[in-house]
Amino acid sequence: MTLVVCIWSGWRYAHDKKEQLRLIWTQAAHWLAFFAAMNLLLLPSVQNMLNADATGLAILLLLALGTFVAGVHIPALEVCIVGFVMALFVPAIAWIEEAALIVLLGVAVLIGVGTMFWWIGSNRRAGP
Repeated sequence: MTLVVCIWSGWRYAHDKKEQLRLIWTQAAHWLAFFAAMNLLLLPSVQNMLNADATGLAILLLLALGTFVAGVHIPALEVCIVGFVMALFVPAIAWIEEAALIVLLGVAVLIGVGTMFWWIGSNRRAGP
């Protein structure tokens, strides 16, 4: 799917048939290489060294890198931005996995404070 989006994004920069074929070929080769790298992470010998969380984060990081590099080659700034944002989510996901209990507690406190303000506001409007 990413291959199709990248070809679609770069199509406006391919002005003739030769450039269009080059775009299709380079993007297909690019994404096949990243797909192969992602599959290498799923080999049993690699899985013995990495846990499931590390494998997932590594695959997401490869996808982010592939998206950013594809945007550089097209050239499409919006694809580069998507890859950059995806790369920012890798450490964020790792932190959320480590601090899930703290995040849950923070959400519960926010819901409690919001409910308290809503309840006080509704009592003021109702009047004495």
